[in-house]
Amino acid sequence: MPPIIVASTYDGAAQRAIIAHKEHGVLGLTPVLGSMLAVSIAVLGEGPFVIVAIPPHADAIRRRGIDTLGAIADRAAGELRAAGWSAQVIPVLRRQADGGRHVGRSAHERRSAVHAAFAVDERMLRRITQGVALIVVDDVVTTGATVWEAVHTLRASGLVVEGIAAVAGTERLNRAS
Repeated sequence: MPPIIVASTYDGAAQRAIIAHKEHGVLGLTPVLGSMLAVSIAVLGEGPFVIVAIPPHADAIRRRGIDTLGAIADRAAGELRAAGWSAQVIPVLRRQADGGRHVGRSAHERRSAVHAAFAVDERMLRRITQGVALIVVDDVVTTGATVWEAVHTLRASGLVVEGIAAVAGTERLNRAS
């Protein structure tokens, strides 16, 4: 598993902000969450960065009207560029199976739910150039099951993932690593 960098633990203000953004459409939090993600990405190297966000569940876009993680990733890339780094978001992963939401599931149930959930979009794959640091991003990493499946899928296509970055991570993640 590549290194996982999170900007905050998933509790208190960070947890409330992520839930408000993701579940209640408080999109005014996108800049703050994007800044937190940008910091996590910057810790992973010098770039240039290709940011690969975990694709949303099929029903999430319908419910929310927006890909909230995509918005956070776009903001993070913009902040990295403003700081002088090369960074772009390329949606190279797509969801090919949807095992449903993970809330309340055990680590084993989460791993089972995301097994073979992703596929590489060949059109987007062609946009990735040699020498970039491929970074998988998520808003929250709990057990690591989702990001690990994303890394596995990208590696199966011959890509090298330099790291995983997230806005927040749980204590469960710390115990699992």
